[in-house]
Amino acid sequence: MENNYRTLKELAMPDVVYQPWCIQYPQLEPAQTYELKFVLIHLLPKFHGLAGEDPHKHLKEFHVVFSTMRPQGIPEDYIKMKEFPFSLDGAAKDWLYLQPVLFNTWGDMKCMFLNKFFPASRTATIKKEICGIRQHSGETLHKYWERFNKLCATCPHHQISEQLLIQYFYEGLMMMYRSMIDTANGRALMDKTPVATRYQISNMASDRINIIGKVTCCWTTSTESAISSTTFPAISSTTFPATTTTESAVNVDRNVKDAFKSSD
Repeated sequence: MENNYRTLKELAMPDVVYQPWCIQYPQLEPAQTYELKFVLIHLLPKFHGLAGEDPHKHLKEFHVVFSTMRPQGIPEDYIKMKEFPFSLDGAAKDWLYLQPVLFNTWGDMKCMFLNKFFPASRTATIKKEICGIRQHSGETLHKYWERFNKLCATCPHHQISEQLLIQYFYEGLMMMYRSMIDTANGRALMDKTPVATRYQISNMASDRINIIGKVTCCWTTSTESAISSTTFPAISSTTFPATTTTESAVNVDRNVKDAFKSSD
């Protein structure tokens, strides 16, 4: 009956019913007030929901901004739930707007965010990359160590023990750098704890100019001198000196030790 009194133009207008907001903010005390500052919104990192983006990194950056601008006396969940929507853009913001689930806590919101943009399949892929990591040709110990740590940081819930992490890193080393680490530990790497081993590798990687340069030079020089000092038989002969490789390895090991002694 009501439509009988409405014009055609009014009847053609869409009757839009917006989906309720998916965030239910915690209740504040009567004396508590919070105003979202424009400067804070401007400082928030942006997450667009693209394939190459790291949601864990976004949450870390979001927490850094939050911790520097948090007012006293206001619940942490309340502020984070107020601020977080402003850190999303593009597909990520669409995901939030179309969310049918009601978020009551910051923990719920963060969990759903990670489930969407860091699914179990991505976790499995990164865990495989960690287990099978290999040092690239021409990659220094520092660069390899840095790449390994960044890979682990992209998936903080990988649930791989520290022992296995060190093992995967060590097994992926090129022989020259593996020999360098063995020598620095007196050939007793297995006698160290995983934490001590990580500390040792980190120190060696950070001192890449003073130590790695010397080791590389020693390795190259000793190998070249071993080759140049060797008199090979005529091309028609199939017999080669059996001592060349062994002597070269001994010289390398000795020079590596000298390099570490001189760097102390």
